[in-house]
Amino acid sequence: MGNYVKLDSTGHSGTGSVKVSGTDFSQMLGVAVPSKFWGRVYLKSDTDIQMGHNTYVAAVSGTGDPNDGEAIRIGEHQCQLELNRKSDDAEKLSNGGMYTCSGGVKLVANTWYCLEFYYDGPGREVRVFVDSKEVDAMHVTDWGPYDYKLFKFGFEKYHGNAKTMWYDDLALGAERAGCGT
Repeated sequence: MGNYVKLDSTGHSGTGSVKVSGTDFSQMLGVAVPSKFWGRVYLKSDTDIQMGHNTYVAAVSGTGDPNDGEAIRIGEHQCQLELNRKSDDAEKLSNGGMYTCSGGVKLVANTWYCLEFYYDGPGREVRVFVDSKEVDAMHVTDWGPYDYKLFKFGFEKYHGNAKTMWYDDLALGAERAGCGT
């Protein structure tokens, strides 16, 4: 992992962050979580959001291996932010479902964004927020039930170009942390 994931002096708040060089299939770090949790992370990329399909963060029910268990992933597809379920590749595009590069949440290069998420595996719900604003098109209430074991962050590339990502100020817990803290 040392070739792909490193501590870096580029920080959102402070002097450091986790730098992920997404060049191969999966460069992800995992943290144990309960089946229902809130999370927040600041992230930025060296490229604008891409047309290719890739993951930034995910809640997973398995061991962390990309092929084990269910994964509910937040990442990019069709030049916009998207929510994706691994088992059947179901997805919710932030533009409401149009498979075009128009509309939706666009993340631009070299800009920090506050990404918040709520995963309720038993309750079948996922919510996504960018800079404190909920992305309604990515809210689901019928995916599951799941027994999440891990939260993963980094870069998982399915198709598209390589990307370097920075992550800072990660917070996971039973309550929403928000972007101001």
